[in-house]
Formats: sequence, structure tokens, C-alpha cells
Amino acid sequence: MDKLFSNKITFFSFFYSLLIICYHANANVNFENIVKNDSYADKAALVIDTFFTESGGTFFFIILSAFLLYYNLTRKNVKDKLIRRVKTLLVPWLIWNLIGTISSYRSWNKGIIYILSYYLTSRYWEALWFVQMLMLMLLFIPVITWIFKIKYVRELVLVLLFLLSYYNWPFIQEMNVFPSIRFKNEVLRMLAHLPMYCFGAYMGLNWPDSILRESYNSNKKVKMGGALLLILSISLSGTFPGYVLKTLQSVFLWVLFDKNFFRFKIQWWMQISFYTYAIHSFILHWEGKLIKLSGIFAEEFQYSTVSIRFALLWRLSLSGMTFVLVALSAYILIRFAPRVYELLSGGRVPKEDM
Repeated sequence: MDKLFSNKITFFSFFYSLLIICYHANANVNFENIVKNDSYADKAALVIDTFFTESGGTFFFIILSAFLLYYNLTRKNVKDKLIRRVKTLLVPWLIWNLIGTISSYRSWNKGIIYILSYYLTSRYWEALWFVQMLMLMLLFIPVITWIFKIKYVRELVLVLLFLLSYYNWPFIQEMNVFPSIRFKNEVLRMLAHLPMYCFGAYMGLNWPDSILRESYNSNKKVKMGGALLLILSISLSGTFPGYVLKTLQSVFLWVLFDKNFFRFKIQWWMQISFYTYAIHSFILHWEGKLIKLSGIFAEEFQYSTVSIRFALLWRLSLSGMTFVLVALSAYILIRFAPRVYELLSGGRVPKEDM
């Protein structure tokens, strides 16, 4: 894998980790009502706010993870790839969930079964639900490798998965075998991302060289840009094609930006995407508590109605503060406790000097 392609992966991961912070820095958490006025400024703010809420950052990470797993996958290297994922997925998942369990000491009196069930389902550190999905998908490597190497069948399976996800897996909805509604919703959330995972596996198994060379790309950027705008417009509709295009927005952005664009030096703070994803919800949670305790906006909290422009400003401000705190904590750990950071990030330590 050449350096420019690697730089592109790092930058896109950084970009989507920021979008995920913006997605979770939702003013609805702090204010009861958000109104949408008819002014042009509010309409523009609504478009920007919608971009953050519908960016589909987890789709990108799941597609990328599946592609990297199935790229050049053979019987000889499957063991090495699995060992690598134990380090990058399982170890940080165990540690972050342990941190979440400790911080949720108020629920310890509910019994060991309750604690273990919450721990094993990432309830104490819910941000890592998709890591749990990626680990579960490792069990299906033989099945996925077999299905997505069969010509025509693989495409048919992909279409079927998108259809089932679009209709929210109706036969799963009717099942009464789940211990709770929340558990059922967790399963449905994973299944909603299954088409993206299989799409990444499909590309990794069948078109790895085309992806690495970016042979699908051309100099006709104007046409590609126009097509992207059309796709994004269609994605706002409720039709099935619109749903597919919306979920694959990150793919279109990936195609639009050629790897040759990423010749600039990748800074260390662009390389902390996994750590950012793992810790951002914790920081957002305590930022909200500290703001309430400080008395700032005290009267607006819970009962006030705010405009969409204020909500957008709140989202951007809170997101900016959150990333600064994430980067600061990462910097301290990398400088003074590098082994701790390595464990928390699954071995994803910045390559550049700090």
C-alpha cells in the first residue's frame, strides 16, 4: 500500500471522526425545543446541521475495516490478520468497557449478572458498539469469502442486503426472542450496517488493485462533482435508490478526492481517530455537566426554545472544545504514558514526532 493511499485513509478517518463528534454534540441533549425559522440564515443552518446528523461516519469506518481485512486475504495470512485485529479491536474494547464499568459504580448493586451483561454488550461504553460488530463479523470470514467471490451471486446478495436494511429487517422486527427492546435495537443497528461491511469485503476480495491504483478515477472532476451533487440530492428522498446513495455518501467522497491530493504531511493529531471515537462521548458528557454546574445558559437548559442557528452554533462550539480536549489528552498520554495510549488506541500510535 503506497504512502499517498495510506495518507488518504488517515485523513478520511480523521475527517469522519470529527463528523461523529459533531453528530453527538447535539443541542437536543441540552435544550427541550429547537425551532426552525423561515429566514434564509435558518435554512442554511438547517442544511449544515443536517449534513452533520446524516454524515454516516460509522458507515465509512465499517467499509474501510472490511476492505482492509479482506484486501489480499489468503489462507496463509488470515491468522496474522486475526492476531492484528485482536490488538486493534479486542484489547481496546476490553479496556474502554472496563473504564466504563468502573465509572458506572452506582449500578454495581444490581448484581454480577447485570454488570457482566452490560459489559459484554458495550453498554458501559456504548461508543464502541461498532467495534463489537467488527469482532463478531470475524466469525463469518469463511462464509463472506466464499459468497463474495462467486460472480453474479455476490452482487445479488449485496442488493438483497441493502433491501433488507432499507426495510429495517422486517422478519427480525417480528421475532420475540430478544431479552429486551434495547437489545433488539442493538441487533438492528448492527444489521443496518451489515450491507456496508459486506460492500467493503466485496471490494477487498474482488477489486483491491483497482481501489489502490484508483483506476476508477479520472481527470473529469467536473462531471464527477456534478454527479456527486445529483447523488446527494437524490439521497434526500425516501426512495430505495435514495437510501442506497445516502448510505454510500462516503464512498462518493472517497472517489471524488484523488489520492494525489494528499501529498501534505499528515500531522499527529490527524492520526488519533480511533482514540477520538472511543473517548469523545465521555468528554461531551462531562462538558455538558460542567456547563450546567457553571450556571452558563442555566435558564435555557431543559425548558427553553432555541433557534436552529443557535443549535448549530452550540454543536460546532461543543465539537471544537471536545476535539481540543481529546487531542490534549492524547498528547499527554503519548508523551508521558505511551504504553497506555497504545493500549487504548489498539496500537494506532502517531508516526510523526510530536
